[in-house]
This record gives sequence, structure tokens and C-alpha cells, in this order.
Amino acid sequence: MLISRFIPISFTRFIHSKSNKNSPKYIVKSASEIKQNSALNQLQPVQQQLIKYVQYPYFVSRTRMKELPVYVDIKNGRTRVLTEIGRIEGDSEALCDDIRKELFYYSREKNFINVNHTNNHVIIKGRHGLIVKEWLAKKGF
Repeated sequence: MLISRFIPISFTRFIHSKSNKNSPKYIVKSASEIKQNSALNQLQPVQQQLIKYVQYPYFVSRTRMKELPVYVDIKNGRTRVLTEIGRIEGDSEALCDDIRKELFYYSREKNFINVNHTNNHVIIKGRHGLIVKEWLAKKGF
């Protein structure tokens, strides 16, 4: 059984079945069938989540492996550590200003965060990969 990757996840759900070799690996059920048969839906009322849509003047796209493009670069004989944010579409200066205001507001140094305009990367001095990744994920990228 060939399952197309173009079927929206909201309409179908794939459930792994453990059975013999002749049966298909996946059983395709629609979302309405799952809602009707689910005992969990009968016990607890479904709470609707509020979705907040925010528009930024920049967008940070993810890599092929669904990771954020934040890299730690070590240069100059391991004496200079930089954090780079790549794959920025739009206004990279606005991203630089947001990072400066929200993450590194305590820094008095002006050249702490720079923008490389040739490849549209934001470069931060120091090893801040995890902090920046968490901040971007919290922003919804």
C-alpha cells in the first residue's frame, strides 16, 4: 500500500499495526473516525487553544532536517568563538535589534551583534547557540 506524502496530516492519521507480513504496515484512518472512536474524547472535554499570529519583518527558515540554522563557529586558533544565525529572509537588521533588546540587553558593547550583509547572517560574539535556538523556537520559527 503506497501512502502519498501529499495527504494533509489534519485529515488522516497513521497508526502502526503489529501483525503478520501480509497485512499493511500502516492503517489510514480519517480524523472524524478517530474522534468518534476515541475514549479519551468522551472522558475529557476538548479545550480549544488560542493561536496567536504574529508577523515579523524577518523570517528564519529551518534546514532540511527541521533544525534551526544557528551555528557556533570557532576561529583564530580557538580564541574567537562566534554564533551565526543563517537562512534569514527579510530584514536581518530587525532580527539583530530584537536579539539585542530581548537577549543581550545587559551588554554595553556596540559590536556584540553584527549583520553580515553579503550572506544575510547575524553574527554574535560568544557561544550563545542554545539561548538563541530557544529564543527563536519561542518566537515560532
